[in-house]
Amino acid sequence: MRIESAFIADHVEVDPTTGTLDVQSGFQNYVKVPNLPFRHVVGLAIVVQIAFDEYDHSFRLAIDVERVDDRPVMHHEEFTFEIPHGIGAMDGISHH
Repeated sequence: MRIESAFIADHVEVDPTTGTLDVQSGFQNYVKVPNLPFRHVVGLAIVVQIAFDEYDHSFRLAIDVERVDDRPVMHHEEFTFEIPHGIGAMDGISHH
């Protein structure tokens, strides 16, 4: 598996009619907030490329949200996923 691109956005979803990735307000440098503390919900969009023999295999992805200045990790999340065979299974195809 190879991660082609990944970015944080205000809104991330897959359009069920076209199967395309819909992203709004991606690649933000900053967010204006009315006051602190403030909770801002974001989504993570990832596009991966897999080889033909990698379908139906589990992949593990770990994500850490870090602070600046060598401070501890604020949030850690791990999950597994697989891309089932039969959804356009061709060598080198991209999936989101």
